[in-house]
Amino acid sequence: MQQGGSVPPAPSSRLSPLSHEPAGFYNVDIPMDSTKDVKKKEKELKAMEPETNKREKCFIQ
Repeated sequence: MQQGGSVPPAPSSRLSPLSHEPAGFYNVDIPMDSTKDVKKKEKELKAMEPETNKREKCFIQ
């Protein structure tokens, strides 16, 4: 038993180096919502808000 608290590394603990392959990260174009779509969605959410609030009140009580 060794003293001093250190343990020598096992000979098989060395990691093998990674291969020299490309990582596979590519640029992807993600279309952003137009202002028109955002305004439409905002209008829909505002229309649903009273019903959502009503359901929340029923759930909490």
